[in-house]
Amino acid sequence: MICKFEQIQFIVKENPNKAKLIKAREMAEKLMLHVDGTGMEKAIKHCDHFANAEVYKVQKQYAVSNVDMMQRVLQQEDMIFMARGGSSHFRLPDTDEAYMNIVLSEIEFGMNLRKWIQVFARSAYRTDPMGIIFMEVDALKVDERGVMNNARAYPTYKSSTCIHDYESTGRHLEYVCFKLTVKECLSFGIVDEKLKGKSSDAETNYFRFVDDAKDLIVYLEDGVVSLVTSGVISQKNPLPNNWVEEIFRRFHGRFGNRFLAEFSTGRTGKTGQDEGIENAKRVWAEELSGFTPEEIKRGLSAQYDYLPDCDKFKIACRPTIDLEQAFCEAVEQMRMRSENKDKWSSAVIYWAAVELGNDIKNYPYQSIKARWKAAFEKERTKVASGDLPSQVPQRLVALPPVGKTTISKEESAKRWAEVKLILERKIVKEA
Repeated sequence: MICKFEQIQFIVKENPNKAKLIKAREMAEKLMLHVDGTGMEKAIKHCDHFANAEVYKVQKQYAVSNVDMMQRVLQQEDMIFMARGGSSHFRLPDTDEAYMNIVLSEIEFGMNLRKWIQVFARSAYRTDPMGIIFMEVDALKVDERGVMNNARAYPTYKSSTCIHDYESTGRHLEYVCFKLTVKECLSFGIVDEKLKGKSSDAETNYFRFVDDAKDLIVYLEDGVVSLVTSGVISQKNPLPNNWVEEIFRRFHGRFGNRFLAEFSTGRTGKTGQDEGIENAKRVWAEELSGFTPEEIKRGLSAQYDYLPDCDKFKIACRPTIDLEQAFCEAVEQMRMRSENKDKWSSAVIYWAAVELGNDIKNYPYQSIKARWKAAFEKERTKVASGDLPSQVPQRLVALPPVGKTTISKEESAKRWAEVKLILERKIVKEA
């Protein structure tokens, strides 16, 4: 799910799933009592009719929790991690699968994925099943030499207490919104005088919002939700500034001042430009991260019924593709490729066809549509990131196997004569 900023504002202010999260926290509190024994004193209630103050004091002092019983019950669960055998399938090429195994062998704190689940995720899930396993990615940084760091992806467990709102399909999240503490704000580089003097665990009015397309920070004050541009968590490099300038120049030329008026606030920023237009360009650069030059050109040449905003432009750059139609194109063009007559509408379709190999010819669409979709999305990401060419490569004609070619006697005699002449020249030269 990709949320518009108006939807983000509504989620932060209205907290539509608040009731669900309150129940999740109540459940977590009860589970922590029974599984870990946390909150025993608070859980023991005093009933004046059955016990006086002295008896109640003794009850609290010698109360026995259910921890021992729960450990015995959950021991069967522990045995899963002692089991041997089994296998893991990633549905990746052999080289990618080997690399995946290397990555999963040490994901955090020197632990492999299995060990991390046993130590962290399992215990957290036992007491807070409505929390989430959330993948974090280090921000990309470029040093003074122009070298980019190796961004690290690693798993974390986010408890229901730190989640402000989320929407789940039952299998995955549509979005998640966290309410940040002072410590988290500082780690994201947020500078705010109001944070000074507060405890590191104190909650703030800053929120982190994550959906399928973005990971950003917003601020809520007096019922108004605003984007914290200095606190945006960039997982990809934004579109180059000269590209964004060209997009705004072209649209200004096509739609006139009406286009810029959509973003203008009338206040001049430090650079001498309108603050609203400056902010719009910055957001467009972040939103268009990973888009290729061909996709930007497609968006610029598209026809718009109304003034284009960033969301409309992104759709024009990457129009929805009918996966079944793309599959049919892949089958047909792969057949034509053997004759050097193939014509592809998109390099992504070609690379997805290469990913599936001969299976694309041997299976009907309905049998491998899930694999085709996965391959298509994978190759589209690679093309967008520059890991694969955005143009279909020319077909290289393979040389015939040794001993499988024949030539005429005349051609053979001609070639031998050329070889003999070369050898004679070489002998004369050496003499």
